[in-house]
Amino acid sequence: MKHPILSRAICNSPVDALFNKSVPKKHLRPPLRLLALADRIPDPLNYLVGLTAPELVLPENIIVFRRHFNRLRRSNIPHSNLYQYVLIINLRGDGSVVLDERCLHLRPGHCLLVFPSQFHHYPAVADTRLLWLFITFKMRPDPTLGVLRNRTIPVNAAAWQWISLLIEHYVKADRISPPIAGRLVFYLWLALLELVNIATLMPAAPHTDSNKMYIRIYAIHQYLREHLSEPMTIADVAWHVHMSSSKLRTLFKSVMQVSLGHYIRLTRANYAAEKMISSDLSLSEIAEQCGFSSIYTFSRSFKETFSMSPRTYRERIRQQHGLFLSGAEPRSPAKLAAGVPRATIIGGKEYAESI
Repeated sequence: MKHPILSRAICNSPVDALFNKSVPKKHLRPPLRLLALADRIPDPLNYLVGLTAPELVLPENIIVFRRHFNRLRRSNIPHSNLYQYVLIINLRGDGSVVLDERCLHLRPGHCLLVFPSQFHHYPAVADTRLLWLFITFKMRPDPTLGVLRNRTIPVNAAAWQWISLLIEHYVKADRISPPIAGRLVFYLWLALLELVNIATLMPAAPHTDSNKMYIRIYAIHQYLREHLSEPMTIADVAWHVHMSSSKLRTLFKSVMQVSLGHYIRLTRANYAAEKMISSDLSLSEIAEQCGFSSIYTFSRSFKETFSMSPRTYRERIRQQHGLFLSGAEPRSPAKLAAGVPRATIIGGKEYAESI
């Protein structure tokens, strides 16, 4: 069953109306203001030299998925993706997102943009009606989006239209084909620009004191990221945040619903995955930089996290982006795709399946 907000937006879409033969002809007539402006257009000084916009920075590698109450409640594992933006849109229900050391209330009809490398997770969710839409994408740094950082934004009618068109084309078409991918980029970029316009008109978000509990969790995350290549024990982490080991274990488990030891292993594995994407380091070098005592320990931990070996993971990433190691003989696409969910081939599966 279609979501009512998205259904209304799709039906009222200007793009949909443009190709709808049932639209009355009076709606296709140019507005009077446009006719008046057209009479004021001067002749160009040069018919070969026109206005040129600066190079556009556009989103790419777009992944869309949804999360209901049960799925989001079970997945309280923190994330900190170096490359992806995560646009979270609350379609229904009530919930919160911990972003770095702050807990932001995400109300229905509002959205939140998580920037690359921002530490974020989802505290305990109580609203059983919850339905959130996630759109992840990659994009070069662009100051235009800066106004969206660390604040929830209400979604207006125009933004709903572009988001609805994005979802409509994403669910019913082949997302790998270039024409469809181009439309997805176009719709997402227009939605983001609309959200930027909304945020620009909003008053600055009031400063609120961070919860001490989340500050400590964030401090733990930062410490792990800065010392991943070193041998590390829970006692080391406890000393850094000025707590006893037993109290630290209890606090972390109560907030994150996962043990600190398990989270350390997850952090090492995820950092290794990022290294495979961003560098041509050998697996042995990556294992060493991520603090694994041996390549065997690294492979075992990585496979427990991603359900595949590090070598297979790297081959799939290279296959996806066409960035094979020089001289390496990749497996055929058919072998790589065999038994693999579609999201794995088009990217973003590891994030989507972890929340």
